[in-house]
Amino acid sequence: MEFDEFCKKKKIDPEKFRSKEPMRWGEFSLVFSQVSPESFTQQKKFLLNDLRKLYPFTELAIDGKAESVAVKKPVMKIAPKIKQK
Repeated sequence: MEFDEFCKKKKIDPEKFRSKEPMRWGEFSLVFSQVSPESFTQQKKFLLNDLRKLYPFTELAIDGKAESVAVKKPVMKIAPKIKQK
């Protein structure tokens, strides 16, 4: 498995990540090539969560091609309190 595929599996957009943070991309790619994906995930778990928030990735298949689509975050609404008599 390549690091690009791993990022997509973890819902991180690899193109955005590579272009915005090339130093970190290089470091992560090197470590990923030396250890198993499970070990890499355990080592970088909290960093991967932050990257997922910075560079979200979703895949949309159109005519056999995959495109990344930005995902809107859900909005939480607070229910009004009901007074009981």
